[in-house]
Amino acid sequence: MAHSQIEQGNFLVDVYGMGPTQNTFAQMIWPNAFNNDGYRKIGASIGVGGKAEYMLIDKLSIGLEANYAFGGYQYRDDYYNQQTNMTYNDATYKAKYNKFRGMVCSNFYFVSREIFTMYTGIALGYYSRSEEYTVNGETSSKFGDLFLLDLDQNVLVPFQIPMAGRVRLGSKFFLSENLGAMVEIGVGGGAFLEFGVAGKF
Repeated sequence: MAHSQIEQGNFLVDVYGMGPTQNTFAQMIWPNAFNNDGYRKIGASIGVGGKAEYMLIDKLSIGLEANYAFGGYQYRDDYYNQQTNMTYNDATYKAKYNKFRGMVCSNFYFVSREIFTMYTGIALGYYSRSEEYTVNGETSSKFGDLFLLDLDQNVLVPFQIPMAGRVRLGSKFFLSENLGAMVEIGVGGGAFLEFGVAGKF
């Protein structure tokens, strides 16, 4: 049975998983934690996301996209408390992170066949990251990937740039008139690889 090509007026919806995430490379990112007793990862090694597009013309779309990833680790080790000058045996260390992105996106479908498409595109929008660290249940939080120097206190303080961007190349393969699969590679605004279910309406 022949399927119609993507064309002006279509709505496209993708639901995807994405990876690798920070958790995938846990041993490289957190080598000290990995070698301690009771080490385990928190969360998944993939994130999740979704994208909705409207075809302005036969080859060009505009839409909205959001994705989320979370993870972390915990382990047990000795802990020295500088305030009380005491050492605690078998303290529990825990670190968790959350990443969220909401973006406006646009894709150009340079190949469009009945069951197969290829596209390239860009996305730009909002980025939020939070991290939480716990030692024996006592929590302190920081936000962001970058740090600024506080000249008054002579310390580094967390700083976040709340902006996400992505450049992508992807393909969709439609198994029926409305449903198919998608795969995408990209830089920024998510993980290198995204894969999932594609809808056309």
